[in-house]
Amino acid sequence: MKNPGRTDDLRRFWDRAVFVFAFGAALVSAGCAARPPAPCGWDRLPGEGAAPAKAGEADDEEARLAGAEALCRQAVSFVNAQDVADTNALNQAIHESFRWATRLVPDNTNILEAAMFHLVDRGLLNETYDIAQAYLARNPDNHPVRYAAACCMDALGKFDVAAGQCAIIHAACPDDRAVEETLVGLYFRSGQDEKAFEVFRAAFARRPDKASKSLPVRWAIAFTSQHRDFARALQCADLALELWDLPAERSPILALMGECHMSLTRMQDAADAFCRAIAEDSENILAIQRLGMLCMQYPELKDSVDAALGGVRQAGVVRLLLQASMQQATDKPAAFETLRQAYSQSMCDGYFPGESFYLWKVMLLDAEQRNDEALVILKEAVAVHPASAEIKNCLAYLLAERNENLEEANRLINEALIDFPQNAAYLDTKGWIMFKRERPFGAIQYLLKAAELQPDEPVILDHAGDALSAVGHKADALEFWKRSTRVSPNPAVDKKLAQ
Repeated sequence: MKNPGRTDDLRRFWDRAVFVFAFGAALVSAGCAARPPAPCGWDRLPGEGAAPAKAGEADDEEARLAGAEALCRQAVSFVNAQDVADTNALNQAIHESFRWATRLVPDNTNILEAAMFHLVDRGLLNETYDIAQAYLARNPDNHPVRYAAACCMDALGKFDVAAGQCAIIHAACPDDRAVEETLVGLYFRSGQDEKAFEVFRAAFARRPDKASKSLPVRWAIAFTSQHRDFARALQCADLALELWDLPAERSPILALMGECHMSLTRMQDAADAFCRAIAEDSENILAIQRLGMLCMQYPELKDSVDAALGGVRQAGVVRLLLQASMQQATDKPAAFETLRQAYSQSMCDGYFPGESFYLWKVMLLDAEQRNDEALVILKEAVAVHPASAEIKNCLAYLLAERNENLEEANRLINEALIDFPQNAAYLDTKGWIMFKRERPFGAIQYLLKAAELQPDEPVILDHAGDALSAVGHKADALEFWKRSTRVSPNPAVDKKLAQ
């Protein structure tokens, strides 16, 4: 049963509201009495039927504003009401107060913003949208209000309506990339994929730069990793291929398409996509590795793959790399030996291998704890690829683990962080080097930042625990070690916890 006392309070709210509504309407009617008939005078667009300003009109505007402000105060009193049983009636009263206030002064943005703020805060999104639409009918170029209206519809799941509002803003501001990306997202969520693709093409036609070319690629990645919508990811990737010209740029897109086909269990299509990726760039190690894994699982694909790879650059090297990728799951030493053969063949052909090749060899050596050989390979790799931040990080981390040449390690990781200051792995390496140099207080800031960026990486959590323990924060160190071992149990970390 509703509290009768609160119902009486609500009735008094309504009585006051009706009085203020009537007061506002009377103000408007009085102000319009000397003008041609119109619905209270507020439906006329600026400039329509405008007459020369008269002395009474200034008073009329002041009266309208006073009435609107009174309605706003009334609405705010409703907003601040406590323990009201019938919240639906209260929300209706708040909406009506603000609706009449905005009708009294339809071009006043302060009144509009106050109304929209409080209505949104109450969760009255449809009502907020209606008030915004009334304002936009008179002020169609106010993009912040239109964007707020689109956000209301987005929050209500009315993505097609939100997209319509955002499209109006985009038509007026075609070079606003943030609006462009928002519009694409709304088109996709409302099932208007073709319109999203039109935005991609129009953006590139208007601004044929890297950012415009990257837009469909970013959406392809999002559909793959976040939404698991592989069919849409393929459509975005296919469109991206129209925009990218260089083989090294097209190869990763084709590899992504291969991943999508695999997720859709279209294995022949996946193999074809990986082969195309390798044909564009024979140093695309990821595509070679994924193709090797595919051939291991589906041996019937090997003949078509062998035929497709026959015409690629350095076909002999590629076939050796494919063989190594099939070996590494079961026989890492054999895979490393095959990579050694591929290296020799590549050098005979007059090419240094790409940075991914070196990192692959180091990964296999690390699995076998052959760190001396890994160090030699990384030193050669950093000389061959001096701009590679990933190789610098690997070499710096290995030097830190061996606790040798820490000055050189610090120089290498500083160079990598210049290019990628928010890379969690690089920040971890920097912090670990400082820890090894017996600067735990300096190490903590890097390791905690790395743990913030990558909170589920057990090695980073372990390192942060070590640094915190070194400065006396034992309780915090224990928490980081516990988090590390929860992600990946490790006897070394368990020993620290036991102590």
